[in-house]
Amino acid sequence: MQTAFTRQKDFGKEAREAQWATAQRTLHGLHPPETKETGVSTGTKENLGDMADQAKRRAEIARSILHSMLLPNLQTMSMFFPEGLG
Repeated sequence: MQTAFTRQKDFGKEAREAQWATAQRTLHGLHPPETKETGVSTGTKENLGDMADQAKRRAEIARSILHSMLLPNLQTMSMFFPEGLG
């Protein structure tokens, strides 16, 4: 049963947004952010190194996807413009 009045600001809007953000991160395969309550520090060198490795891997994947999408288009354009566009 819901009550008509609540002490929460905006009827708990911040809590709903946080819950939605967590759900979106889970859907996309990302780990939820670590909180102070878990006792794990988020600023260690090991974690930063892991984050850097993950960022490098994501960048490499993005580059390969972009390359595989653009290469056929560039080959097609070179058939129509053998001397180039410039």
